[in-house]
Amino acid sequence: MTHGQLQKFIGFLIKRGYVVWAPEKLQTEIVYAEVKDASKLKLVKEPPLHSFKRFLFPPEEILFEFKKEKMREVRDGSVNIPKQAIFGINPIDLKALVLLNHVFEKDPWYQERMKRALIIGQSLIPTDVDQNIFHIKYEEDILEHLQFDIFLEVQGDRYFVYTGSEEGQKILDEFGHRDYEHIQFAGPVREEGL
Repeated sequence: MTHGQLQKFIGFLIKRGYVVWAPEKLQTEIVYAEVKDASKLKLVKEPPLHSFKRFLFPPEEILFEFKKEKMREVRDGSVNIPKQAIFGINPIDLKALVLLNHVFEKDPWYQERMKRALIIGQSLIPTDVDQNIFHIKYEEDILEHLQFDIFLEVQGDRYFVYTGSEEGQKILDEFGHRDYEHIQFAGPVREEGL
């Protein structure tokens, strides 16, 4: 996939009703911001200042109401959760997502947000620093322990595309991009001795 194709894909997601979040440099900080114009999407080298977590587990949320000495669960808000595509999540944060999914596996609000989220991971663009913890060789043994729908490995001015879910495959197929490799999630822990 070329950068131009990636921008068209992001535009395709926006037209399909997704709110797309991506790392963006605002003044001196890298932050997640809503992508409104796909043609302006640029990949950044550094990880964002704040985590993607707030899109899946907001810092503030009404879970219960108390009226006339009775408490009731508020589930109406889950219906209003928008479809969102969270773009540019690096491998370290994708490992954190595996833990979040495990910790909140029985949380109905979190699970509803996950159902409506398209997780798009990305290898960070290598920097000049040789000992960059984000510079990883992406192969099946690494990616099979991360949870994502789509993962982009940056290879110069192109991206090698992996899918990690049926939803990721479906959305890429609908977009018309079928040049990807599917990686099946094998659990959070790498096998020893292989």
